[in-house]
Amino acid sequence: MLAVGTTDADGRFTLATRFSPRSSPRGVVAGEHRVTVEKMVPPESTTEEEFARRSAAGELIQLVPLFDTKYFSGDTTPLSAEVHEKGPFAFAFDLK
Repeated sequence: MLAVGTTDADGRFTLATRFSPRSSPRGVVAGEHRVTVEKMVPPESTTEEEFARRSAAGELIQLVPLFDTKYFSGDTTPLSAEVHEKGPFAFAFDLK
């Protein structure tokens, strides 16, 4: 089962699990979970303004990973979290 979330500008996130194609996404199942994190960004040489302009013009720009790609896969990530039914529901991960 896969829970998915998106971080905000401060790195906070909320996870949701879709239990069936017709269900509304909600929460995470209690238990031990591997945690994956993936964030792709424009190359350092590309400013946000340049990226926005080029993207709006339909140009494809090769993105690069912001974090080590070991965090991208459940098979290679060193991150994990144990979710309990009654919380706590806050987790912090140090992505080195």
